[in-house]
This record gives sequence, structure tokens and C-alpha cells, in this order.
Amino acid sequence: MIEEIIFGAALSVLLISSVLLIIYGNRFVNTLNEFVRNSEEVSK
Repeated sequence: MIEEIIFGAALSVLLISSVLLIIYGNRFVNTLNEFVRNSEEVSK
């Protein structure tokens, strides 16, 4: 019984973290691309 509760909690945490990673991961990648692009323009 306790194992099922722990497994369910771990599964929900994994699901939430993966969703957050998808949402904020895209934003982070976009920010990183902008930063790289700005750095390239400065170095020219």
C-alpha cells in the first residue's frame, strides 16, 4: 500500500517536472539563442 503511494507520488512529480521542462526549456533555449546571436554581432 505504501509502495503504491510512493510510486504514484514519484510518477506525478516526474510528470510535472517533464511538463515544466518542456515549457521553460523552450523559453531557455530561445533566450540562449538570442544571447548567442547578440554575442556574434558584437564580435564582428
